[in-house]
Amino acid sequence: MSTSGGTMRSWPELVGWDGKVAKKQILAEDPYLRVIIIKENDAVTGDLDMHRVRIRVDELDIVAEVPQIG
Repeated sequence: MSTSGGTMRSWPELVGWDGKVAKKQILAEDPYLRVIIIKENDAVTGDLDMHRVRIRVDELDIVAEVPQIG
């Protein structure tokens, strides 16, 4: 768990979790975030969005990288 001014910025503890469960956990902590589950090799835009969290999951839908705002 990483915070900045009281706001969660990343969720390292969610690596290894089921992607849908991880999404629910993040939204429980901050329901105003837009949480998107994507496959770990999917291409994404390079824009910075402070209201978005991308959860990268493997072929078994397990969180493969630390979800973070951006």
